[in-house]
Amino acid sequence: MYWNPRRTRSYNSLYNFIVGMRGAGKTFGALADCSDRFDKGKGKFIYLRRYSTELDGLTNGPMPALFSKVQSMIPEHKWECKNNMFYMDDEHCGWAVPLSTSNIMKSFDFMDVSTIIFDEFIIDNRGVYHYIKNEVNLFNTFYQTVVRDMSKFVPVFFLSNAVSISNPYFDFYHLDKPANGQRIRRFGANKGILVENVVPPRNAEKVRNSAWFDINAGSEYAEYAVDNQWLLDNEDFVEKKPYTVQYDSTLRYNGHDIGVWIEPSNWVYYISNDVEANFPRYFAVTADDHKPNVLLLQAAKKLPVIHALKTAYEAGAVRYESMKLKNEFKDIMRLCRGYQ
Repeated sequence: MYWNPRRTRSYNSLYNFIVGMRGAGKTFGALADCSDRFDKGKGKFIYLRRYSTELDGLTNGPMPALFSKVQSMIPEHKWECKNNMFYMDDEHCGWAVPLSTSNIMKSFDFMDVSTIIFDEFIIDNRGVYHYIKNEVNLFNTFYQTVVRDMSKFVPVFFLSNAVSISNPYFDFYHLDKPANGQRIRRFGANKGILVENVVPPRNAEKVRNSAWFDINAGSEYAEYAVDNQWLLDNEDFVEKKPYTVQYDSTLRYNGHDIGVWIEPSNWVYYISNDVEANFPRYFAVTADDHKPNVLLLQAAKKLPVIHALKTAYEAGAVRYESMKLKNEFKDIMRLCRGYQ
């Protein structure tokens, strides 16, 4: 019915990205597992969220909402939270920490931490919350603050619903979802990263038999909520460029280069990771991407080459060689519209 972190732990991966359907028990499972380990003398844990506002409603009060389900399922123990410190049976067992302000905790001593839980690590970036600039570097800085002895094995459980495969962590570590029919996929020379697709069959069947599913069946949201299909990702316009394409320009975005190609016979653009070095039409999307011999896109917005690319995008005449590139180019065009 629910995700079992003990099975995940058996793979001995340091970074574990757990992406599951809504209601799969990801947060409950991680907290229950950490509480059980603490009860057995196996160390404390950190519950991490991106912003302090996300923690406010979860960790306030003598019986924190974060532990309400754990309390009901494991009534023999008592949980409390005081000043973002967790207690089980009046013993300190963990901390609640916002990543956004973790830099000020570099001298803080997180003693005896054996697990880090990063909840909701993927967000719908179209809403109020946004990823932190250079977030993966910030997380790794925090990890080293917690684990001062890097010879220690302190695993991280990154928990999320399947919002978008294009997120800072999957992009940084070049991760992908498990292949069709697979539940777990491992990455890195030493298999130190694990990506797990969590769709408990009994849980999914329970949702499919509900009145809610009857009125939402067939929608993209139902596929996301039940079958763990990525909410913001669809494969429309994702295809490989043909051999007949010609190079058009280079866009520098978030520290890396993106190649823009065009098929002249039908005037369709292809966005690719393939880049022609030293090509003269080279544009930086943001000021942070700017460097010598690169023209800022904002200054180049009226050039025919950029105008033609924007027109093609608005007409649906752009293709992408990966979902990551599709999501990145969508953001580039959003920024481009803001320059007008």
